[in-house]
Amino acid sequence: MITHLQYRLEPWLQRLRRPRRFYRGGRWHEHGTSSLFAEQVIGRDWCQYLCLDLRHLPAGKRADALKYQIASRSPWPEPCYQVAWHQGYAQLWFWPAPPDSPPGIAAHAEPVFWQPPGSDGIYLYQCAQGYDLQCWQQGRLRGSQWYASAPSHAQQQWFVRSQGLPPAAAVEPQQPQLLAQPWPAVRVSPLQGLAQQPGGVLRWAAFGFVLLVSLQLTALAQWHWQASSYQKQHDELEQQLGEVLDQRARAREAASQYRRLTPLLDGVDPLHVQQLITERLATVAEFEVINWSRQDLHAEITIETSSDSTLSMVNALRGEGVRDVQAQPGPRANQYRLTVQLQPPLPWPEGVAHED
Repeated sequence: MITHLQYRLEPWLQRLRRPRRFYRGGRWHEHGTSSLFAEQVIGRDWCQYLCLDLRHLPAGKRADALKYQIASRSPWPEPCYQVAWHQGYAQLWFWPAPPDSPPGIAAHAEPVFWQPPGSDGIYLYQCAQGYDLQCWQQGRLRGSQWYASAPSHAQQQWFVRSQGLPPAAAVEPQQPQLLAQPWPAVRVSPLQGLAQQPGGVLRWAAFGFVLLVSLQLTALAQWHWQASSYQKQHDELEQQLGEVLDQRARAREAASQYRRLTPLLDGVDPLHVQQLITERLATVAEFEVINWSRQDLHAEITIETSSDSTLSMVNALRGEGVRDVQAQPGPRANQYRLTVQLQPPLPWPEGVAHED
């Protein structure tokens, strides 16, 4: 599917491409490749090359160290440059800005469009202008020297010795295999990198589409699961609520029955109350009951006695089954009104038989 879509979009993307400008021999030419962005290629005759070993630095600090190296090694103030990183090595080309070069346009060195060799050794490539003698080691461009004409055997030997290698046979110049896009190691913006590889754009678009659909399906599945879980919780809560309401109804009915039975349970025998109170009062004075009334557990007695010690009356009445005793003078002389609060169960006077 992706291949078919790429095949359908390739002609349309091709019409959007712009030819890259190529600066060589002091003039602007067409490079023969194109890009979706405005780009230019700088000939090897206009560049200088360095391979810097920055492996000892953390990856996050290598870019700053590279700028310092360029400023200290470049013969031009504020040169343009391009770097291709390889395992901590900076494969660096730098050059002065060519005339009639608009600012802000991405520029590539000519060698980054050449197919790298498959093995280590010394290679001589014929540039668009001049020759480039290169030393490759472990997949990186260790050294590069440009010559206006094909270097002699002595010049090649001098280059080989500068790379720390033993003398070798002279190499013949060859035409580099031209690439449609620069090396992947060349630093470009992510958008440019995708645009230079339309197949990658389509693969990423397909991946994004599949990822989006997967996320949507996952979200729908999660929502369905959540809805089922909430519905189950709702049913369980409804069942629990029904049980709670049923228990509340039964509790209300039990409370109503308790209120009806409480007076019967807390009720006391009137004769028992009178006997208890009169027996306790008789211990402190002779008296005559003038009035007697009781409402639930509250009793009020009016007596007539010659004793005027209300404190002794109160102390005599206090005890088991009786609390909150108060004594006040009555409406007539020698009369006293006593109020008590009963607290069942009341004790039975000694010697009085009773049935439980």
